[in-house]
Amino acid sequence: MFEEIVMIDYRKPLRERLQGRKVCGPYRWMPTKPMGGRGFYMAQTGIAMDRAGSSIRLRLESANEHLSGRLRYTLGYYCDNDSDGYTLKPIIARLPNNRGFLPGWTMGAGMCGSIETHAYEDALSAALAAHSMAEYDAEESRRANYEYQLTEEN
Repeated sequence: MFEEIVMIDYRKPLRERLQGRKVCGPYRWMPTKPMGGRGFYMAQTGIAMDRAGSSIRLRLESANEHLSGRLRYTLGYYCDNDSDGYTLKPIIARLPNNRGFLPGWTMGAGMCGSIETHAYEDALSAALAAHSMAEYDAEESRRANYEYQLTEEN
């Protein structure tokens, strides 16, 4: 449906690749299908979107701030079976002019994140959806890693 966009083509000589570049960003990506979510980069400090690496700017908050009970203390969901790698931390993004909240997750400072496109009216619903989204995506990552390890062994 969509073609892959190549920002830095490693087949070209280094001099051509560096010409005109101002910031480092994603090297290659494919636009997602409509209503399929949006990726971004986190800033190095705090919980905010990176100005240079992200094409969108929304106010981010930890999803746990809007929850109570046991789920409030769930810090993230592991992306691998060893529980020593990356975790997906649930977040919500506030839309401008009080238009709602978007659920999502981030891997932490300077790393990637994802925001869903379905807007929720209240922060609690968005926070619950963010936990569900992070848990599902982490589970998919673990499954893909497991399948990759099986192919490596054979």
